[in-house]
Amino acid sequence: MRLCKWIDPDESEPCMNMCEGKTDYCASHNFALRKAARVKTKVVVPVKKITEKRAKQNREYLEMVKDFLIQYPMCQVRDCVKPSAECHHIQGRSNDLLTNPENFMAVCSDCHKKITEHSAWAIENGYSKLRSI
Repeated sequence: MRLCKWIDPDESEPCMNMCEGKTDYCASHNFALRKAARVKTKVVVPVKKITEKRAKQNREYLEMVKDFLIQYPMCQVRDCVKPSAECHHIQGRSNDLLTNPENFMAVCSDCHKKITEHSAWAIENGYSKLRSI
């Protein structure tokens, strides 16, 4: 039987427990070493800053959507009778498409989810358009 080789800088005396199996550490220090090996370092990704132009577009967009949903209170998807709650962008939100009302479609949450999850169906039914490159 051997003593644990754990050396803790905060403690003045070494661990006096017996080693476990073929390792050089006692059960509690073996566990601590295995746990430390499993811990993954979290990678922090910096938040992407937006330009002042885009910030202005975002403010303008929020006002436009509020007015658009008042103007179109019901979901615009065929056969849906739910009130509109969201604004779907038929051709995406890049550049000036964000604030182009011709690109807006008032939809309920369920239909918006269906449109985004089933893009082929949405394109086939005219709820989405392919983005030009």
